[in-house]
Amino acid sequence: MNLASAADYVAFDSDRYTRQEVLSDDEQAVLSNHLRRSDWPYLQSIMPGLINPLIDLAAYSGVSERSAAPSVAVILWQVSKIGSPYWVWSETQWLELLNTPSGSRPYLAAVAYHLGGFHTPQRITKFRQSSIYASFIFGHTVFDYEHARLSKVLKSLGYEARHLEQFLSSVLGALMLENGDPRLETFTEALLLKGQAHRSEGVARAVGKVSHGLASLGILEKPLRMRSYVSWRTKSIEGIDPDWVKWCRRWRDTSTLRPRTRESGYSFILRTGIWLAREQPCVSSPVDWSLSTCAAFIAAVDRMTVGEWALASGRDTKLHRHGLPIAPNSKGAFL
Repeated sequence: MNLASAADYVAFDSDRYTRQEVLSDDEQAVLSNHLRRSDWPYLQSIMPGLINPLIDLAAYSGVSERSAAPSVAVILWQVSKIGSPYWVWSETQWLELLNTPSGSRPYLAAVAYHLGGFHTPQRITKFRQSSIYASFIFGHTVFDYEHARLSKVLKSLGYEARHLEQFLSSVLGALMLENGDPRLETFTEALLLKGQAHRSEGVARAVGKVSHGLASLGILEKPLRMRSYVSWRTKSIEGIDPDWVKWCRRWRDTSTLRPRTRESGYSFILRTGIWLAREQPCVSSPVDWSLSTCAAFIAAVDRMTVGEWALASGRDTKLHRHGLPIAPNSKGAFL
């Protein structure tokens, strides 16, 4: 899915169908025959108003006819049994169908959502994997696009792919369903706060992580504060120029990186302040750095040993390989 098609996303239009509130005798007779309920070409010729919305919704959701056929048959059997079209069913009647182990629940939920006015699939007894329901209701294409888009920006903020797999799909699906629109640009701070409310600590924190991605995309003005994230760990500023400390704190308080990554980065730049005070005492802010300052810093990091430039608050920590050269990946992280 390209960017233009994401911007041009249009919700399924159920209003384009003429929906009669009662079944004709002929329709009732046809639907009572279980063989006819699976014969789509025949049904389209006899009762297009009843079958075409179901076929169109399968295509909209990205579901093959083969996968949708059993679920359509289940809906038509229920139409025959109840004696009225599916778009006039009550929420109780929809829940009765959705709670029975027949057909594809996500596709049936999409029909209930768009053609039956049932907009709370979360009430299904065995509701699982909100990402699957969101994919069927809003279409697999737009869900996959927005998921990839958010995943990309979160990776750029320091989240590992393995970590994202643990929470992103389910949380994104839940937010899309609660929002009633899958597009990230329609997500608001109020939606995310609602998504955190009355949820487990893990889900609430995951929503907070999503907010960091949305802030980085410019959709939110700022990320949500992580629930129960009490405060920054106290770090010593002993031996560091106060102006450098001020710049470090400004970076920490405005960065959109996830808290743990921000905490680590904050330590790095504070420790750089110790090196500056010792080796470059005239340099106290980023604007003071020259080409020679950068070259000297890179050379110093290349020679750096484990525990060097340690903050006073961390000097009592027992470090593995203390005094030995730091690993290449540590040098990369520092730089």
